[in-house]
Amino acid sequence: MFLRYATTVLTLVFGANGTTVGLDSDTQLRIDARNDAKRDAKSNFKRLNWFFSGVGIGAVGCVLGLIGGCAAGEKIDPSTGASGPGYYLPDISAGMLIGSVVGPIVAVLVPIFGLVRLPVEAASVQLVEKLPEYVESYISTYKTEIRNLRRKWAIGGAAVGCGLLIMSGCVMIWQILR
Repeated sequence: MFLRYATTVLTLVFGANGTTVGLDSDTQLRIDARNDAKRDAKSNFKRLNWFFSGVGIGAVGCVLGLIGGCAAGEKIDPSTGASGPGYYLPDISAGMLIGSVVGPIVAVLVPIFGLVRLPVEAASVQLVEKLPEYVESYISTYKTEIRNLRRKWAIGGAAVGCGLLIMSGCVMIWQILR
């Protein structure tokens, strides 16, 4: 199976008689446009802005999602009213537990995916005097690459923001219970 695949690829690349088969100019133009767009997107992207936006959304979304998720969970599955084990633990229902997990996830991911969809502007200066096929391929690749970078850095920042908030909450609880 692998041998047949390798033979087919080599035949397509080198041709049946062993001569190299070149790409047509339109295909090569699109490949160059994609490579240029990816390079430009990576160099123009402001990583720290998107990372710290994610941290802020993560921290605020975690708190609001936790409060909202617990409140919604309490409405869906009310607690029994019995006191929990220990002095500091209230009675917690299954709905509150589920809401406290689902709430922050929703409250963090919805704004991030909204931010990622913000309009992307490609630099038009370097597209002057280029062929329409090049411009079309460049702009679509640039927009896709910027959105992927936004998503990656914002979600990473949100994970850090949520993690810091959870760690500080755990330290406060530990200090109270000590």
